Amino acid sequence: MKNIYKIIIISLVGIFIAVGCEKIEPNILPASDYFIAIDALKSDEAVLEKKTGKILVYCAAAKGNPVTVKFQVEDSSTSPSSYYQILESELYFPEGTGYDTIHVQTIDNDEESGNTYIWVTLTGNDAGYQMGMRKGPDHDTIVDASYKLEIFDNDD
Repeated sequence: MKNIYKIIIISLVGIFIAVGCEKIEPNILPASDYFIAIDALKSDEAVLEKKTGKILVYCAAAKGNPVTVKFQVEDSSTSPSSYYQILESELYFPEGTGYDTIHVQTIDNDEESGNTYIWVTLTGNDAGYQMGMRKGPDHDTIVDASYKLEIFDNDD
């Protein structure tokens, strides 16, 4: 009987030690600095006609509420619908953090029309996070809120 008590006590002590040692990770950013930005290093700089370009967007926040992000697209062509199609109308981060992708499906118009550029700009989100990342010694410069993607004409 004494052995059963010893086993129960040792088990309970072990459980308390294991639970007590669980590491609680602090937030790296204070909530006022949460942001959504384009990851320029992991996004395509250029894409050929008939291919899909990818622009990665990162949400830096604590896990929690979902976040919906809106963006707009501008381009250098006179008839944008003949060069590309944006496959998403907005981005959705289910847990409030992580990556999502804007897909740009390019269209081969079988014409020698030269390269086209598109600019994607993050315009807002439903969580109130800043668009773009603060940079610089005083954190007063916003970067990565917009991105330029070149569509190469393959008919040259």
